[in-house]
Amino acid sequence: SVQFLVGSVKDLEIIISHFDSFGLITQKRVDFELFKKVFYMVQKKEHLTLEGLHKIVAIRASLNFGLSDSLKLAFPSVVPLLRPSSINEKILEPYWLAGFASAEGCFIITVSKASDRKAGAQVRLAFDITQHQKDEQLIRGLVEFFGCGDVYKNRGAFRYIVNKLSDLNEKIIPFFVKYPIQGKKLLDFQDWCKVAEMMKEKKHLTIEGLNEICVIKAGINRGRN
Repeated sequence: SVQFLVGSVKDLEIIISHFDSFGLITQKRVDFELFKKVFYMVQKKEHLTLEGLHKIVAIRASLNFGLSDSLKLAFPSVVPLLRPSSINEKILEPYWLAGFASAEGCFIITVSKASDRKAGAQVRLAFDITQHQKDEQLIRGLVEFFGCGDVYKNRGAFRYIVNKLSDLNEKIIPFFVKYPIQGKKLLDFQDWCKVAEMMKEKKHLTIEGLNEICVIKAGINRGRN
């Protein structure tokens, strides 16, 4: 993996200013607000006092996924700061969603055996975004935003999925053509669109078309070299 890291107090002012202007709308917005509390405490040197340190650990206990095991041992009596519950997770900005999908979305091609098909297999396409259950409101908002798809709960996560070919062709693909996916996932989207076009032309029902789709499938997502 590759990591982008900003650690200096001076540079973090730029990061905080950016997300104050272009607000997060998932539960990460709450994490950001808690992070800012600690940032301002560090600016004031409060982290250098025992009282300030305990306050910071209490905030850290409510941030992201809580304290690590080592911090729990070091601060056994810490009471996590009450995490704010009020947050706006309504999707209003399409470019935000394009960026979010660039990180969290998945363009899926499934090929399964089907004895009733001439080519001996069935091809399905799907667009998927899965998030931790704390962002259930956001995931359900995708149904409203796109006007299609379904939401399923799987253990501690919620999954938004669109697998109806007409919805993919008429809603999902036009959206990401207008608001492009960024990074390497754009290549996955483009190959996925090739398969969607082949399916519109019924090429997936032929052995030659199926073989071509299998080659495309093998080279996207984790299969992309």
